[in-house]
Amino acid sequence: MKKYTLSLLIAGLLVGSNIGFLYIGSVIQMNADQAQFNQYIAKLQQSGQAYGFNGRGNVTYSVELILIAYHHLDLEPRQNLIDQGWVPDCLKWCFQGIHYFHDPTTLITSQGRGIIQCLVFGATSTDTCTASNFAKYMGWSVNTNVPANADTYAGGASIPCSSTNLIVDANGLRDVAGTVTPAANGVTVATVVSKTFTITGTYTAVQVACLLSGTGTNADSGTNPLLVGESTFGPDSFVNGDQLTGTWTITIS
Repeated sequence: MKKYTLSLLIAGLLVGSNIGFLYIGSVIQMNADQAQFNQYIAKLQQSGQAYGFNGRGNVTYSVELILIAYHHLDLEPRQNLIDQGWVPDCLKWCFQGIHYFHDPTTLITSQGRGIIQCLVFGATSTDTCTASNFAKYMGWSVNTNVPANADTYAGGASIPCSSTNLIVDANGLRDVAGTVTPAANGVTVATVVSKTFTITGTYTAVQVACLLSGTGTNADSGTNPLLVGESTFGPDSFVNGDQLTGTWTITIS
């Protein structure tokens, strides 16, 4: 009799654990607010690409990117995205869709370093820019080429984030100025540029995030757009109702 009771108790615990697991997944999905985004971002953050300038001290400039892709029709995680490094916030019974988090490797272009010179000192030996050429515009591309230091906005078809390949249609991923959150003055400052794009059409194989400088609402239609940084991910596809959030963090220490 005791043996039967013990077996029944173990079975009950297993069932309870399964229910608890599914319930937790549902809670995470239902409360996937900004606070939880920040928790995922904190876990995913890694060192970005840094550049040191030796002299009477050391200056490090780095750029990091955190991506959140929201697929509103997903009931279970996509294995292909998990294989590419995306982390889902729900595992089963995801009736409100799934948010996927990713921390891809970023590249600061040589043109981007020239923009920094121009904005700080008012001059650069290569690209012409003005005091209003702010590096806060976020765009996307489906180009399959590998980003390189020499990439420029006017570089043509072989450059992932060039004017040729930047998405500029009306389906939700046209480049636009992000929200800039500056840090307080200090030994280290980390400026954040973030934007959530809501998809209104269909995209296949989006795989490059672009950080641009420019003027106006869209860099591509503004004065003298230039390329600051690039980052590859995915590729990922989106349909009407999905969202893609990019958060670039530029750190100087």
